[in-house]
Parts: sequence; structure tokens; C-alpha cells
Amino acid sequence: MRIEFTIDGPPQGKRRPRTRVIMQHGKPMATIYSDPADKDREAIVRALALEAMNGVAPFTGPVRVTIEAVFQPAPSWTKKRAAEALANVWHTSKPDGDNVAKSILDGLNPDPKAKDSRLRVPFCLVDDGQVAVQIVRKRYGSPARTEVVVEDVPVRRERKP
Repeated sequence: MRIEFTIDGPPQGKRRPRTRVIMQHGKPMATIYSDPADKDREAIVRALALEAMNGVAPFTGPVRVTIEAVFQPAPSWTKKRAAEALANVWHTSKPDGDNVAKSILDGLNPDPKAKDSRLRVPFCLVDDGQVAVQIVRKRYGSPARTEVVVEDVPVRRERKP
């Protein structure tokens, strides 16, 4: 099985968790929470993946996830620099590829707090631990987008001599 979907707009990496101190029973207590922008991004990924799954059962075995993060050159760049970037030059600055992947993979997992009951149970991946092969490419192009492909990986059986 194979699904594909595209997230419009500039690729985004998962941000670091935030910490705040609250008073509980007169004592300061630290709490950790996710950046709200990450939750919004994961919701977009979930909606697109659910649509791409088209009612098919979730992947249960090992999968390969290929992520193509396409960044648009900055408007402040010279025409020459933008043309060089668009000539398939790799994007080597922030966000890191692993953070872009985290953002996507977290969106492919079920969300127990989702309003849509279909997203509270496995709908694409049972768990992102299923990812046996992960490929992330960052490059310049137009328009800015993130292309995602999730596909089964054949299970190799060890041959006996």
C-alpha cells in the first residue's frame, strides 16, 4: 500500500517543548507543553493523511516515509542567488530535516485528544516506531510545500543455506 499527500506552504520543523512555572498549593511547579503552532501543523497533517487513506485500514507493518521539503528562495535574495538555489541546490539551513520529519510523523499518529473520533484511533500509522526507512530531502523550489509518501516496506525473510 502507498499513500501520498502534499502540505502547502513552507516546511516547518517541530519546535522544542516550552516550559512555564505555575503556582500550585502555594508552591511553584514547572509544566511542559507543546508549541500551539506544532499542534496546528499536526492537525493539518492528520487531515491530509486521513483523506489520503480514503477509509483503508492503517499500516500495521514496517513502512518507508519519504519527505520532500521544498523551500522557496527568500524574496530579499538577488535574482542570481535565487536562480542558483532553484537550479536544485540543497537547502542546508533551518529547520533541520529531523525536526521536519518529527512534525510529519507526529501527525501520522493517532491523537487521543482529537475532536474527530476517527483521529483518536490509528488511522495511518499505529505508531511512528513502524518507520523502518525514513528519507528526508530539503531543497529549493517553487511553490513552497512538503510532499509526503508513506508506503509498505517488504519484510525480508532470512534465507537458510
